[in-house]
Amino acid sequence: FAGTCHAVTHDLGKVAYEEFHKTGKTELTSKASYCGYGLYHGFMDALFVDTNDLNEARAFCTYVGQNVPHPPAPEFAEGSCYHGIGHGITDGTDPRLWGDAVRIAKPGLVLCKEVANGNEMWQMRCSSGVFNAIGNMYFDPKYKLDSDPDPYSLCRKGGFSKIDEESCYNQMNTQAAALGHGELSAIIAYTNAIRDSRMRWIALREAVSYYVQLLKRSQKQLSVTDMNLCTTQPTAELRDNCVGGLVGGVFEFGTPGAQYTEALRVCRDASLEAGLRPTCFSEVAVMTKYYFAPDVVARVCAEIPSEYTKDCLAK
Repeated sequence: FAGTCHAVTHDLGKVAYEEFHKTGKTELTSKASYCGYGLYHGFMDALFVDTNDLNEARAFCTYVGQNVPHPPAPEFAEGSCYHGIGHGITDGTDPRLWGDAVRIAKPGLVLCKEVANGNEMWQMRCSSGVFNAIGNMYFDPKYKLDSDPDPYSLCRKGGFSKIDEESCYNQMNTQAAALGHGELSAIIAYTNAIRDSRMRWIALREAVSYYVQLLKRSQKQLSVTDMNLCTTQPTAELRDNCVGGLVGGVFEFGTPGAQYTEALRVCRDASLEAGLRPTCFSEVAVMTKYYFAPDVVARVCAEIPSEYTKDCLAK
């Protein structure tokens, strides 16, 4: 089920849309974050097929920010909703644009700027949905998109704004994984070839996070061998970013309510490179606070060695 849960939550999102469209409300719990936030993708896909109404889309995202219980943080839930807008806009793109990824992206990016109404965070989350949808289109022959040997060539050559370019590097992780045949070392190598340091940082974190989703599809867990590959990065900042991406992937795609157990197992393993251990525990503490209520945070922090608990204490 872990390998298909995202698609299942798409279907739940479509049902939630039908209810919201009729009544102006739908019951949402913190579980709306499960399975990579597929509920919001499905909701917006249904909305744009049905009405193509940006005002209703924006109203729903505001509703999400106000009504989804926390944690996760309200801006995280609302941002995921805007990501769903970009996804929905692009999934319903004009078939005459198929065959050209830049042409497919442009209308959605324009609408993302409009629906965000000056909020750059919401614009970025929306445009990430546009590129997430395009990344998926490469796997469907009907869209007539040819893969470039460089999975990030679209981001480099597209002539996008800075916000949209960052979103592109964030979401072409699916292409890096496909071209790297799902091998973590190959995926990391593609990000290493990115010359812009900011874009490389963005691409690395999301690419290794997506690798964890691939593991789940194969009914596997993150290994110490995987984590140790982060030592191949040339700077401490990139090594930490790599570790953070892998831990973040466990929290996003791992078993809901128990993600921290898988992550802690890797952090504790004696064969983990010593230089990665502090960041591993730190990221577990940070992500636990992001995803769980204080009682769970306290329980997880009690399992972290005392020399690594500073992030448990931080506000």
